[in-house]
Amino acid sequence: RPRVAAPGARRNIKIMFAFSCALLLAVANGLYAPQQPRFASRARPMAAVEGSAAAEAKKRIVVVGNGMVGQRLVELCADKLAERGASDQVDIVSFCEERLAAYNRVRLTSWFETRNADDLSLVGSYKDAPQGEWYASEERPNCKVRVGDLATGLDVDKKTVACGDELVKYDKCVLATGSYPFVPPIPGKDLPGVFVYRTIDDLEALVAYQKAHGVQSAAVI
Repeated sequence: RPRVAAPGARRNIKIMFAFSCALLLAVANGLYAPQQPRFASRARPMAAVEGSAAAEAKKRIVVVGNGMVGQRLVELCADKLAERGASDQVDIVSFCEERLAAYNRVRLTSWFETRNADDLSLVGSYKDAPQGEWYASEERPNCKVRVGDLATGLDVDKKTVACGDELVKYDKCVLATGSYPFVPPIPGKDLPGVFVYRTIDDLEALVAYQKAHGVQSAAVI
């Protein structure tokens, strides 16, 4: 006959199962890390294992899109990692299709007042670098933004983001691509002098066209 565990044994099994589940959840959330065995000190120094286990242990979060939401997510992740003292354990990489890192798109019209992108920036001045002061700061060496780089593909099985011919590996990936301007399929939409109104580049192109052709009036759809 099959052996039946006594009530006390069954209770102990349930307790151990519950404890194991709680322990796994703690490990998954970074709340607990098992102690290394004593003989681990015999292994080669971590600094001498470049590009192997030491490098592979570092995690990477990729954020596709560096608009207002994408940038805020990067900031929150960076702050949380800093609070936990884990900034050196996780890299954060943001893909930004535009030539300038995050700026306040809601206030885009105010660009005409000064025509200075720094006034809209969410990452400090662009004077020294298109990624802005926030990313250039030595306080956040684990945070990088790839300006002018369009993410062209995503492989969730291999955990890679494609940027042209380059594949960037990730552990976690967030899509924060935002919206795009819908252009009605009407005749003439591709003619010179027709613009969309979404980016700083759009506004600069509009102003350049006006100066080059002496435009005195315009229509807004």
